[in-house]
Amino acid sequence: SEESDGAEARWQPPARQKLSRSNKMLKKEQSDCEAWVSEACTKDGVIRKMLTVMKRMGCPVPREGIKCRQCTETVSGGFSPEEGVVLCSNYQISRKHTAETVRHELIHAFDHCRAVVNWDNCLHHACSEVRAANLSGDCRFWNEFARGNFGGMAHQKRCAHRRALTSVKMNPACQAPGVARRSVDAVFERCYADTSPFDYNPS
Repeated sequence: SEESDGAEARWQPPARQKLSRSNKMLKKEQSDCEAWVSEACTKDGVIRKMLTVMKRMGCPVPREGIKCRQCTETVSGGFSPEEGVVLCSNYQISRKHTAETVRHELIHAFDHCRAVVNWDNCLHHACSEVRAANLSGDCRFWNEFARGNFGGMAHQKRCAHRRALTSVKMNPACQAPGVARRSVDAVFERCYADTSPFDYNPS
């Protein structure tokens, strides 16, 4: 996606990087990604909360269940029931970005755990994308400012809608004209208000 959103659903795990790049650079990106994921899983309160809740629900996500790999797509990561959480190590730009990506993908993992999401259903996918954008920190003011999006008090809602729409458009099941937008519009208010497993939006 244009904003390196994690595009999930009928999501195919990001292809392994095939570009000609130095082994030293690839190893550093992989090493940084692994280190930043480990740090996020131990120090980020939102991630720790989600991992604890999902373990209690019977859907534990062990550290090794969050994978780093080189990708060809310009995305930060993705989730699928088969692969779990995958982060694209060549698109992790900082510790903060990696933590937000892990949060985003864990929201999808949580949604799949509690509701067994049908990722071919554009409404299901749209709801999870709205929640992930809203709760992960994707739409924090300074993130939006860095993207050149200025929106005052309503920036969070506009950002969550835009980023959800970007991801749903990447779902092959939702690419008929207008389907992605209608799906996001239909579920937006309800799913934006759903902050589970938190009592309030932690971002």
